[in-house]
Amino acid sequence: MGSGSCFRSNTIENKNMGTRNLTIVHINGEYKVAQYGQWDGYPGGQGATILDFLGRIGGEETAQFKNKLMLATFHDTKSLNELQHEIEMSGLSSTWQKTWPELSRDTGAEVLDLIFSKPDGIKLKNEMPFAGDSLMCEWAYVIDFDTNKLEVYRGFNREPLDKDDRFYHVKGLDDRSSTGYFPMKMAASYDLVDLPSVAKMEMDCLDRDKDEY
Repeated sequence: MGSGSCFRSNTIENKNMGTRNLTIVHINGEYKVAQYGQWDGYPGGQGATILDFLGRIGGEETAQFKNKLMLATFHDTKSLNELQHEIEMSGLSSTWQKTWPELSRDTGAEVLDLIFSKPDGIKLKNEMPFAGDSLMCEWAYVIDFDTNKLEVYRGFNREPLDKDDRFYHVKGLDDRSSTGYFPMKMAASYDLVDLPSVAKMEMDCLDRDKDEY
């Protein structure tokens, strides 16, 4: 990738469908990324974007990415409100997704490239509670540098989680019993040093009788 790596923006016109998702990164015991995405949550969409990114970094570049992750922070409610006010007052409301792509629902897993391109850190929105709402969150991808795993999670989960499950303690819906849905449940896990092809991820994670593109 090298220091010249840049964010490769996809416009809405390039997106296939609204399939809500999360891109999450965990390192040194912290969640540093919990990025909401509106589009292409399937393994062949955001999953493929993540596999492509991980396949393009290695060795020194992985170390650089980890360093930049540690510089990433989350906006608090106050700072988000202040930014929203700045956008409204500046007249940039029609172009804010280009100006602040890290806060756009259109960015999805491409936030990984954004993080890599920021030498001084980046401020993101923490969407982790969305993982607790598997009725709405259809897919989630977790890059865990502490365990060196890439985990794939599916939505529409009607099975209670065990205490050892990653999202057991995530509070999403206020009353999950009223919907019958629980937080996201893992569908597959891969070693970061032995990542699957997109086709393999699709085979492992998609229910061919139910899932459609």
